[in-house]
Amino acid sequence: MADELGIVQLHALRLGYSPSKVVLDHVDLSIRRGDVVAILGSSGEGKTTLLQAMLGLIAPLSGEVRLLHRSLASLNKEERSQLFARIGVVFQHNALFTDMSVAENLAMVAYQTSQLRKEVVRELVSLRLRSVGLPGFESRRPDQLSGGQRKRVAFARAIMLDPEILFCDEPTAGLDPLTAGKLSLLIQHLGSELGATMVMITHDVDLIHAIATRVVIVGGGEIHVDAPLDALRESSDPLVRGLLGQLIAPRAVS
Repeated sequence: MADELGIVQLHALRLGYSPSKVVLDHVDLSIRRGDVVAILGSSGEGKTTLLQAMLGLIAPLSGEVRLLHRSLASLNKEERSQLFARIGVVFQHNALFTDMSVAENLAMVAYQTSQLRKEVVRELVSLRLRSVGLPGFESRRPDQLSGGQRKRVAFARAIMLDPEILFCDEPTAGLDPLTAGKLSLLIQHLGSELGATMVMITHDVDLIHAIATRVVIVGGGEIHVDAPLDALRESSDPLVRGLLGQLIAPRAVS
């Protein structure tokens, strides 16, 4: 019953850097278990700010953020750590520690948020690397990997503990089309395998077409659109048409 309310909930959210510098206002959003939500918007419209608020990295000027039915503002340090152990994050620039091996980057998540024994963590690291197509990469360091491989390691780290929600910030950005296509297939596979709710900032139309169930577009300081992807395929909204490109049906010429 609780999941019907959404496992990510934003209520009357106002986001910005000061009361005189508001980026987004009047944000109400509910993401249910199993949703795959693509967040789009033109540069500077607040996509990253919205994601940061969902992750508790910035505090709202007003309003409430709830993850997995808990209000972030009400949590103490230990409760927040326990909550975020149930969440995975893939950052745009991967955020891998270059002075650590691939295995150490992954294992750190387990050691920080669980009581798993070292041998179990080692097995889990190997399992996650196999699941992203990188078996045997445990001893390599991030600077020994290609861009696509680093992104796969970032995904392996994000799914270490079977997250209930997976947040992704531009997961295919900066990759060549072939590598981006392969990564899109991996994301589809992981989404199916994990059954996790996914929230991703992306402008990769192929990825949106492949896995998104909902599209949220921010613009003009608010949520401009929140709708199922199929409902937008014949949209006449200029912003929707500009951002979703080839997914939108051509307009008839009179």
